[in-house]
Amino acid sequence: MLHIWQVSGEELATIPAKQLSSVKALKRSLQHLCGFSRFRQRLLHNGSALDDMSTLEGDADLQLVLLPFVHGSKQADELADAAGNGLVSVVEELLQRPLNPDSVDQNGETPLYRACLIDSADTARLLLEAGADKDLACGQHHLTALVVASGLGHLDTVRVLLQAGADQEMCCDGLCGSDQGADLLREAGIDEGRIEAICGPDGVTALGAAASHGHLDTMRLLLESKSYTALQALHV
Repeated sequence: MLHIWQVSGEELATIPAKQLSSVKALKRSLQHLCGFSRFRQRLLHNGSALDDMSTLEGDADLQLVLLPFVHGSKQADELADAAGNGLVSVVEELLQRPLNPDSVDQNGETPLYRACLIDSADTARLLLEAGADKDLACGQHHLTALVVASGLGHLDTVRVLLQAGADQEMCCDGLCGSDQGADLLREAGIDEGRIEAICGPDGVTALGAAASHGHLDTMRLLLESKSYTALQALHV
């Protein structure tokens, strides 16, 4: 059995080692107990930190240390740049420092936003695991990651965000809907009364962003995830 102890001396959990494949798996299982992602956890055995890829065997007493974020504009730019170039291994290393996944770069953009710009689903998935806010609006136009990915037709990152529970109904007023988008929504069977809220002059939702730029595959994905049935008119 693995006995996990907090710095306070209180036992947090007792877990059979055979249920876990690695230290990383143990950290993931502890997240719901301590409220910290694996990136902010350090597990010590006899005073030494265990590597995430280390295997767990037999009985052991492990101490859990929870780390604060390292802050700084240079670090924020470094993480955003790595995410914006799809450098998954670099993003992993930076999150391990640990850096805040919601830190913004000099342009006011988060790493998740930058990952969605290039459709790097693996990077987006990693940032979400680290606790990135899936609905945080940022950047020059104050857009959410889902609106950005949908407007660009980036299906892979849209899927990752939907699986993470990103808010499809959130309207971003940094973009205006288009007549083309409104027409596509009508063809999809969306009620006329809802079209302006989805793709109007005062802002767009993820579906409105996809429609405004003619990304039919993305529209279908968003509509299906909301269990809409009027999809036959979308010729995709």
